[in-house]
Amino acid sequence: MAFIKKANKMCIKILIAGFFLPITLCWADQSSDKYLQGLLNQVRCAAFDMPDTVSGFESHTKENYQIKDIQLISCDGRKMNAYVVRPIKSIKHQAAILYVHWLDPSAADSNRDEFLDEAKIMAAKGYSSLLISTFWSIPGGYYMERRWQDDYQSTLYQLKDLQHAVNVLRLIPDVDPKKLIYVGHDYGATFGAMLLGIDESFGSAVLMAGIADITDWYLYGSKTGSPEGKAREDYKKTFDLINPQDLIPYSAAALFFQYSSKDVFISKEQAEALYKKAPKSSLVKFYDVDHSLKTEMAKLDRIKWIQNIL
Repeated sequence: MAFIKKANKMCIKILIAGFFLPITLCWADQSSDKYLQGLLNQVRCAAFDMPDTVSGFESHTKENYQIKDIQLISCDGRKMNAYVVRPIKSIKHQAAILYVHWLDPSAADSNRDEFLDEAKIMAAKGYSSLLISTFWSIPGGYYMERRWQDDYQSTLYQLKDLQHAVNVLRLIPDVDPKKLIYVGHDYGATFGAMLLGIDESFGSAVLMAGIADITDWYLYGSKTGSPEGKAREDYKKTFDLINPQDLIPYSAAALFFQYSSKDVFISKEQAEALYKKAPKSSLVKFYDVDHSLKTEMAKLDRIKWIQNIL
């Protein structure tokens, strides 16, 4: 598969948060993954204090899991809630899953709760999990109040938050850093496709209803509406090289794509634009359900695939 590369020299101006000073960064003939990593290395974030992932867990012996409610500080300084879910008994060299939720303003689980029941099931099977909140969490996020003018910076911030989450995942007792798994839905899958292209931490991933071009979702609107005309064209170009479709080819992880055959938000063509850029060995499956992918079959397929791939 031919990887996408940016020809010649490219420069971009970004605003460094906290200093309000524009700086210009330039790269010459760099691939998408190296380009985005270069950007992320320039983004200044609030200090990341590592949470306690060892003590203070609430035990549920009958269901064979223990859980802890923790709080992280996101790149922009906001508080970010998360769960750590672990097996009751110590299991050496266990695999660990980073779960990243979807966006649905009308859904009660449009936050770190989406995969909580699944994480408990996986704990009983010997897996630890980290379930994080994001800037599209409802409640707790700021997605509905965001400005489209800030979408690019928010994207970089969220990717930095995900990189931080990977480090937290490694801190969970008995976790084998060579057995990390990513599971994301909707925006969680979209950001996952981007992360997998620049971070080699994950050996496998399940991406549910991810989209190839993140601006297709951002352009549904914001507090400041949506860019129009030339501003819209410039806005979409801003995300060139860092879109999921640009980064997924660089992933070395084993990938399982789950899609809805009745999705009103993602067309078949939009789905293909992402998973056809992935390594040819990737598994793709469509389910006869809506965008939520709330079907027992999809959940069982994820669990079985994760167990088999390891």
